[in-house]
Amino acid sequence: MTRTAHAAVARPTARPMASKGRLAPFALAPLALAALLAMAPQPARAQADGGGEAGGDGQVNFNNSCRTCHTTSEGDNRLGPNLAGIIGRKAGSAEGYSYSSALAQADVTWDEATLDRFLENPDAWCPATT
Repeated sequence: MTRTAHAAVARPTARPMASKGRLAPFALAPLALAALLAMAPQPARAQADGGGEAGGDGQVNFNNSCRTCHTTSEGDNRLGPNLAGIIGRKAGSAEGYSYSSALAQADVTWDEATLDRFLENPDAWCPATT
């Protein structure tokens, strides 16, 4: 083959593997982006019987939207407070959970309508809620 024939052969311009079998730093960028997107906050949805989403199943909606941060087991607080007995409970009062001052000072007792409004847009319902 002539020298010009070699130039026409496509060669990769970026090497995904660095020396000694380690990944080059740029090779991890898509994985890091995917991890960040997976951790991004997602809006919560109501889990009324029959589903908070049209035609949905309440348990499925809870598992998909809430279970990462909340449980329905009394005393089992996670990133968010437990939701056991939330209907009829004063907002910001689950024992053993540290609420934002805005929610802790809210003069609200949870009922279905209030909970639905909160879940629709927590920041509008109670500014400074985390």
